[in-house]
Amino acid sequence: MKIISALFRSRLQIHVVTAVLTLFALCSVVPATAAEPPAATVNGRVITNAEVEAYLDTHQLPREYALRDLIDLMLLKAAATELRVKLPDEPWSSDDQAGVERVVAQGIGIEAAKPRIDLIVDHAWLKDAENATERAAGQGVLEKLRALAVEGATIPEAFARMQLDGSLWHIGDHEEYPYEAIPAEARDMPPGAISPIIPGDGGLHLFRIYEKKQSQGPIEVISSQLRDELRRRATIEQPAW
Repeated sequence: MKIISALFRSRLQIHVVTAVLTLFALCSVVPATAAEPPAATVNGRVITNAEVEAYLDTHQLPREYALRDLIDLMLLKAAATELRVKLPDEPWSSDDQAGVERVVAQGIGIEAAKPRIDLIVDHAWLKDAENATERAAGQGVLEKLRALAVEGATIPEAFARMQLDGSLWHIGDHEEYPYEAIPAEARDMPPGAISPIIPGDGGLHLFRIYEKKQSQGPIEVISSQLRDELRRRATIEQPAW
């Protein structure tokens, strides 16, 4: 009886050991769950899916737009850091982001972000006559108009006072021109100054400068051009879904 009992225990132990070894073998064959891929990798830096989910929850955006914005923000911050631009505290407002975009766009040479100078002017232009005698007469008329402007009249007021035939004239009241479009003899005069009579463009010009102002392109244009350029320079990897 003792021999039978011993044999039973021995067989039981063998079955237990076999079951354990089989389970171990199965576990070693079944692959471990793969780590979740990142939402994107931008120049080697990872954007996680959790970051995308948090962003779209905050901004109420579809996932693809949230990821797009996060990629663009990462590129913007990296470019700003490289240019040593002082970044505002987070979270950024739309004005904060626009300010950073303008500075970065200027720093990397985006055309729309370059400061532009415009001049506000009164402008008289008299078309050249067909012969020298009539051109000399036109010069004399424009000199009289200029004299009235020097005395204090605006160019449109002086023209109205002289009751001239307008068919050969262009009279502009507070027109806005790019700095480069104004002749060199007039563009750098101080506000209120009256230019000399300047020949060009088939006639004679007279200007009164009112204001010189500096401006930039619309932020929508700057943002679009900047985003395209930063993406062009970057290495962006996104897994296929």
